[in-house]
Amino acid sequence: MQRHGVSATGLGRGLTSEQTDFDKAMERRFRRQELLRHRRELKDILAVLQLDANLEATAESDRLDVTIEYLVRGIVVSEYVLLDALLNKHIYLYFITAGLKLPAPTDGGRFTLLQWLIEDVPTRRKVAVLTKVLPIPDRVVKTVHRVADLRNGLAHVATSSVSMTHKFTYDRYDVFTSVGVQHLIEDVHNAHDELEAMVEHIWDRKVKYRSLPSTPSAFLDAFGKAECTKARRTSKPGSP
Repeated sequence: MQRHGVSATGLGRGLTSEQTDFDKAMERRFRRQELLRHRRELKDILAVLQLDANLEATAESDRLDVTIEYLVRGIVVSEYVLLDALLNKHIYLYFITAGLKLPAPTDGGRFTLLQWLIEDVPTRRKVAVLTKVLPIPDRVVKTVHRVADLRNGLAHVATSSVSMTHKFTYDRYDVFTSVGVQHLIEDVHNAHDELEAMVEHIWDRKVKYRSLPSTPSAFLDAFGKAECTKARRTSKPGSP
C-alpha cells in the first residue's frame, strides 16, 4: 500500500530510523547530564570535607586521612550488605522449598516471621543456621564472619582518624590500605559467586538440603529458642 507515492514500508523504516537516532541522541544527552551532576556532587562532597578536587592540592594530611576513613567505611558496609542480602535470599529459598506458606503482613508494624529473620537476626547467626542445612564452604563462612566483625567494629567507633587510633584488619591486612581493601573485595565477591551459584544448584536440584522444616515454627526454632520466643511475642496473634 502506498500513500502519496511513498510506500508504507518505506515510511515505517524512515520513522524507525529517525526515532532510533533521536533515542540515541537523548541517551547521550542524559549520560552527559548525569556525568556533570555526579561531578558537581563529588565536588560539593569534597568541599564539605574541606578537600580540594585535586588531592595533591590538599595541604592537611588529616583531611586525607578522614577521607580514607569515610571511603573504607562505605566499602565495608557495602560489602557487608551484599553478603547479608544473599543470605536473606537463601533464607527465603529454604522457607519456600519446604513448601511453607509465606505469612501475610501484620498490622501495627509488627514483624512477620520472615521479616524478623531478615531484619533482626545478625548475619553471623544467619550463616550459622544455613550451614546446618546447606554445604556452605568454610571459606565463605569465614568471609561472612570477618566482614561482619569488621563492619561491627567500624560502626561502633565514632572517632576521626580511626585508622591511626585503632588497628582494623581484614585477614591480617590493615583495612585502611589498598592491600586490605583489595583482599576484602576479592573475598566478598568470591563468596558472593559461590552463594549465588548455590541458589542456582538448589533450583536445579544439584544441591539438596540436609533437612527441611515441617512447619513455620520448626523453621523458626532453627534460629534458637530465645530468638523464637522474641519473634512469637512480637507477632500478631494467630500469625505463624
